[in-house]
Amino acid sequence: MKKAIYLVLTLCLVFSLTACGGSSEGSASGGSDAPKTLADVYAIESDDFMEAYDPEYYACYYSADGVYTRVAADMPEGLYDQIDAISYEDETRDEQVKELLGPVEIKQVDDISALRPSDEACAELVGMTAKELQDAGYEMSYYSTFDGQIMVNATKDYGAYMFTFDGELKDDDPDWLDKIADLKAVEVATQGLDYTVLNADFVMP
Repeated sequence: MKKAIYLVLTLCLVFSLTACGGSSEGSASGGSDAPKTLADVYAIESDDFMEAYDPEYYACYYSADGVYTRVAADMPEGLYDQIDAISYEDETRDEQVKELLGPVEIKQVDDISALRPSDEACAELVGMTAKELQDAGYEMSYYSTFDGQIMVNATKDYGAYMFTFDGELKDDDPDWLDKIADLKAVEVATQGLDYTVLNADFVMP
């Protein structure tokens, strides 16, 4: 059974709606340039970052120079409780959490760039209807509208996508999936990787 995890998500808006980037195949990495502690990870200038942790486990991914890297570590005993005790209303919470997590030694480093949707994968989806996309396994979760277009967030496998359709919808329409079923995607963009790529059962089975 998958472990329940707290998610802390940081999205870099610079690339949030850009066209899909290329992907490269990679494997576990533990070279001299690999981060050794979480402080090393926090010091990296990242285009896209997400982390998740629970009382026993920590994982995050970051993107730098077009490469997506995932790191995982065992959560030291009692550290989660120290983090949990910091109020979310505290404006310095992020800094305090990083200070607590910084010394934690990394157990595993993986290049997960290949899990990110490629240019070719995105291009192949343009022109498909919303129903066809759903039938192909793309899970559409929510939408927004702007200037006569409907932007739909979706995931499949470990990729996160945004599909754009021409059309109009009211806010919080409960039947929105039915109403966009026959609309064709006019643009497809990646939003990086889905949080499931950090699931403990997947990272360190």
